[in-house]
Amino acid sequence: MNLPEKDYTKYYQVLEINTDASLSDVKRAYTHLKDLYSTDSIVTFPLSDEFPEYDRVEVLRQIEEAYLMLRKLLEGRSIARDIEDEEMLISYSDDNDCSADVETFSGQVLRQIREKKGIALNDISLTTKIRFQYLVDIELEKFDSLPPEVYTRGFVMDYARCLSIDPKRAADDFMIRLRAWKKISGEKH
Repeated sequence: MNLPEKDYTKYYQVLEINTDASLSDVKRAYTHLKDLYSTDSIVTFPLSDEFPEYDRVEVLRQIEEAYLMLRKLLEGRSIARDIEDEEMLISYSDDNDCSADVETFSGQVLRQIREKKGIALNDISLTTKIRFQYLVDIELEKFDSLPPEVYTRGFVMDYARCLSIDPKRAADDFMIRLRAWKKISGEKH
């Protein structure tokens, strides 16, 4: 289903950018708006009583959809979607759980989910403010390169939130793997 060029206008409007914006402009606007509407945003926190959670979730969904559609347009990819591409439209609700069949979250599983959703690791780094190399180390399970456990756990939880998967479950599974590695390698907690 190829959309005519004029139908992309709504996506530019959602991201609050001009229709002649470059891909880097789209990425910057996406990151800015996603940060702005996140639950931890200093801007929206005072309005939390006046801005219901379901409204915030819908705004985040629209921002995500606009980013993915414009990214595809600007990268010259076809908008024709198959079933796998449909799953890239990340919903911030609990009913879009591509991790439902996952038994254990590992770094590789997190990477596979991220790639399936079409999210660049750099975008997660920009959104979460986690050093890019730490995210690479999480995906590759380079446990010896990760910071102390309390930070690693927080990083995995933030990463999981970006993927719209259960952050506690992802972190719990990852930390079990990290501690097993430490036990085998003789590292201390």
